[in-house]
Amino acid sequence: HAVSQTIRRDISRSKLSGVAEAWDAYNTALESDPLLVKSVTAGVILGMADFAGQAFEKLKKGDDDKPVDYARAARFAIFGLVLQAPWNHFYYQLLDGQIPPTVDPFSETNLIKVFIDQFVQAPVFTALIFAFLGALEGKKLDEIQQQLRNDYPETIVANCKFIVDPGGRFRRCP
Repeated sequence: HAVSQTIRRDISRSKLSGVAEAWDAYNTALESDPLLVKSVTAGVILGMADFAGQAFEKLKKGDDDKPVDYARAARFAIFGLVLQAPWNHFYYQLLDGQIPPTVDPFSETNLIKVFIDQFVQAPVFTALIFAFLGALEGKKLDEIQQQLRNDYPETIVANCKFIVDPGGRFRRCP
């Protein structure tokens, strides 16, 4: 019994060691080639997140007849790889270059940066998201413009909604 516990403990340590090594390797790659690593990471996460979200909705609705839309998951992966990660990489480099970060998370500087993020960057990037994903879906320009007219205002309003939870943290409204 003691031998099996020792073996299990050693295997567990080995797994944790492997995770730690992978994390160290990821951080090293992030330092040496940040844009590429952020882009690949975003592509993988967004593609998998969309796929998982679709699968969850299928389970929730009990809809076994409707297949997961692999093309949609691929579009989100491409979006993360090609647009989302590069945009955020360069946007935050520019923002932090113009308004350097502060140690205090509740500083006037950070409030200004949140304002810029919510009311300047988010509206522009949201329009780009609609256009980029629409183009990947094969929509024509007039169809993308119609979707922007229909969905953009509601999306921007939803993006600006937040609450402060009992712990004092900001949370988006449900």
